[in-house]
Amino acid sequence: MAVARELFKELPAEVCEEWRTKARDAASHNKVEYLNLLKAPPSKDPIDRQECINNLPAFVAPLLKGIHERTGLHVFMFMGGVMPKQKGELGTFLSWGKNFEPNPVTWPQWDEDRFKENVQDFYIEYLRTAYSDEDRERAKLLESSGHTVGLSDSGLYTFDDELKGVNQDLNKVSDSSSEDSESEAEQPQRKRKCRVVADDSGKRVTKGGKKSPDHNDVKDNQEPPTPLPKKSTYEIQREANIVAIANDPRIKEINAELAQMHAEHHPPCAKPKPHVKYLGCVAPVRKSERLAPTAVEGDDVVITGGTTGDNEETNATSNGDTSCTSRVRYGPRDNDRWCCTFA
Repeated sequence: MAVARELFKELPAEVCEEWRTKARDAASHNKVEYLNLLKAPPSKDPIDRQECINNLPAFVAPLLKGIHERTGLHVFMFMGGVMPKQKGELGTFLSWGKNFEPNPVTWPQWDEDRFKENVQDFYIEYLRTAYSDEDRERAKLLESSGHTVGLSDSGLYTFDDELKGVNQDLNKVSDSSSEDSESEAEQPQRKRKCRVVADDSGKRVTKGGKKSPDHNDVKDNQEPPTPLPKKSTYEIQREANIVAIANDPRIKEINAELAQMHAEHHPPCAKPKPHVKYLGCVAPVRKSERLAPTAVEGDDVVITGGTTGDNEETNATSNGDTSCTSRVRYGPRDNDRWCCTFA
């Protein structure tokens, strides 16, 4: 956006004002259309109604699940009427909550024959008295208009072919990711095929046959991975729109022009020169008489020092010289003199 804003400022004033007018008009039109949809009564068009029916389980599931978790009650929602896609009465029921049998099921699945006879059939008889023939004819407009292909019935499946009922287990609507992970865990592990190969020594050995690693295998001290949340219809449509816009040839052409203009206005900077690393100076080795070695007892030591008097040099030898009473060490100079003890 920053690049587009800078390029927009460089356009002529007439072009900028034209684009501002178009943007204001588009925003005003979208706002008026949104407000009209909020104020207008619900649409009675069969296409719009069928779309609402298809999205009903995903909308109702969080509500029924919340009621069940906060009250502890089993929730059952029963609806029926003229379905545009089925051209007649359809009993649609949504339930939440299962029993404690070894294989937990919902109320409609607990005794399907009994539920069909005592609940669904009885409700269908009532629905036949609630809709006229004209209502059924208006519902058939969906088929004659040829828009049935664009409608999705995901999440709905037939409960009974004869009665054309629709049953939806809401556990599969809100917790689809967890259901998928459970179904994958129940599937048997795939075996890898064995193959015969030659090793370094030329012998034929068999490789493979072991179980392939599975992402569902979790150690005892590790928690299972958290399932990904299910995407809503809005999120799926939004991602599809983003992909469609990105793949639009016109958008690609505009992006290429913007990149070229940006490269012309902002050329790449030259790389800075590397700094010379300072290694310091190497000082000469200092030679000092203070680090002279020490005489060892029993060795012939010759002591030569500075002046002992006025420009007089003294040489003392301990090898065969009885005048030296002790053998001394080279030591620090004291006023440019060497210290030694003589008899």
